[in-house]
Amino acid sequence: MISSYEAFLEGRKPATYVNLGIISRPELISKLMKYPKINEFGDFWMFFRNDRMKSRYMKQMNGIKPGTPERQYILGITLGYPPKAVDFYTRYFEWQLREREVAKDWFFTHNVAMKYHGIMFVSHVDDLEENARWLWDTYQIDEEICIEAIKMPERENERFIVQFRNLSDITDVREKAKQVLKYNSLTLHGMS
Repeated sequence: MISSYEAFLEGRKPATYVNLGIISRPELISKLMKYPKINEFGDFWMFFRNDRMKSRYMKQMNGIKPGTPERQYILGITLGYPPKAVDFYTRYFEWQLREREVAKDWFFTHNVAMKYHGIMFVSHVDDLEENARWLWDTYQIDEEICIEAIKMPERENERFIVQFRNLSDITDVREKAKQVLKYNSLTLHGMS
C-alpha cells in the first residue's frame, strides 16, 4: 500500500497531511514542497492540489480552534475521506472530549480502519459498504481495500481484504470484523 503523500503526488488525493520529520520517502519532500501548503506546526504540513483548495481550506478553518470536532470534520473532508466516515469520526471525537473512557470503549467495539490506495481512515463497521462504494465511485482505482479491526486488549490488527467492487467481500468482511469487535466488547466489559 502506498502512503497518503504518494497518492497525493500521483494526483489521486485532493490534499495530504504529512509529518515531514518521519516521512518514509524523504526524497519526495522537494516534490511536495512545490504544491500549495500550510505549515500546521513543527514538521506537520498540509499540501493541497491547488491554491483554490488551500484558500477554501483556510477560509473554512478561519476562527476554528485546534482540537475541535469542527476542525476534524473540515480536515477529513479536505483530505478526501468519505463523508459518512468523516461524520462518524467527528461524532466520536466530540464525544471523547466529554466522556473519554466511555467513548474509547465504544470506539473499539464499533470502528474499523479502511485503507485504499493511500487513503486511510476509520469507519463504523456498519458503514463499510457505503464508504467502499464512495471510494470506488470517487477514486475509481482498481485496487483492493484493506479493512483492519484492532483486537483488544492485545492491540493486534486483524486484516481483511475486499476486492475492487466486490460486494460479497464487503458482507463477509463486515461479519468477520464484527466478530473481532464483539470480542473487544466482551474483553473490555469483562475487564471493568
